[in-house]
Amino acid sequence: RRAQQHVLRSRPLEPGDDATIRTFHFLLPQRFEVAARAAGTIFKTLINQYEYAFALNTFFNKHSLKLQTDYAFLINNRGQNLNDHRIRTQLQVVF
Repeated sequence: RRAQQHVLRSRPLEPGDDATIRTFHFLLPQRFEVAARAAGTIFKTLINQYEYAFALNTFFNKHSLKLQTDYAFLINNRGQNLNDHRIRTQLQVVF
């Protein structure tokens, strides 16, 4: 697959709803991938939360061995009026 997008809701968001849009593209087939994600959650009693993320993934043996690095900008994190930046790297090993 070269690119993929998902829209989880086709109606206006209401309290208690969340939505995510994701897309990715392999720069080198089955080896190097860039991805982006936007997500949000609507709350009744808390401040709405949003996340915008960008990722770089390297596949050494399909999904059995891959290195993932992503950056996310988190808006109203933890239900408070706090904006955070998150950077994380993880190695996935499946055996």
